[in-house]
Formats: sequence, structure tokens, C-alpha cells
Amino acid sequence: TVERFLANIPYDGTLESILDQKYVALFWTGFEAWHEYRRTGYPALVIGEGTQNDHVLPTRMAYPTIAIKTNPDNYAAEVARLQSVFRGADDMKTPVWWSAEAVRKGIE
Repeated sequence: TVERFLANIPYDGTLESILDQKYVALFWTGFEAWHEYRRTGYPALVIGEGTQNDHVLPTRMAYPTIAIKTNPDNYAAEVARLQSVFRGADDMKTPVWWSAEAVRKGIE
């Protein structure tokens, strides 16, 4: 019921509560919920002990193998850019430029 949902995720007038409810609404559309989390940093997710990736929630997808094999020069240039601008590698821990994590790290 709506009452039970609101009891678990109450609206208190904050942006955080709106984004928490949006995350729940988007949960069954996988990537949409993930992108909203990356964009906003909400909801405040708990990282469990079983999490791989050095206990960091994935923030981006690595370049696919086909792109690395068929476009090695541009791939090398983008990896160099990831290292210099984003202070990361071609992995799931380097934030995308528009994410809340990138803003916290001062990446522009």
C-alpha cells in the first residue's frame, strides 16, 4: 500500500527524500536507477562485505574489448585522458565527469 511505502521511505520535504523515492521507482529499470544514483549520489547506499571492486560501487563501465581491439589509438588516448583528467583507469571505479562523485573529487 502507499501508506506502507511512505512509512519506509517518508517524504520530509528534502531533495534527498525525492531522489530516494525516484530510485525506488526506477529500481526495476536497472540502468536508469544506476544512472540516477551516479548523477545525484542518492540514495545513500550501504556497501556490503560481499562487494567486489574494492568496496566501491561501480561508477562507469569499462571500454568494451571490441573498441580496444578495433580502435587502439583512440583507446590509448582516452585511457591517458582518464589518468590525467579523471585520476583513474579504464575500470568501474573512475567516475564519469557528470557524476556526483566527480564533483566531490573536483573533476571538471
